[in-house]
Amino acid sequence: PSLGGAATLTGALARLGETESTRALGEDTLQRSRRVLGPDHPITLYLAQVAGIGHLVLGDDAVGDRHSRPL
Repeated sequence: PSLGGAATLTGALARLGETESTRALGEDTLQRSRRVLGPDHPITLYLAQVAGIGHLVLGDDAVGDRHSRPL
């Protein structure tokens, strides 16, 4: 899917509590977004937040803290 579509799907999965799916799709989409749009693009920042939350929920605090920076 497009980056925007993948970001929307990642957010929907997070809201549904699909933590592992959110993390997997979010990480992949975050890497693509950083490469294509850059680290400061709103979609990239949104995906970093979602990926960070997914890692925190799964108990990976170090990765979660690295991703989940305030906007």
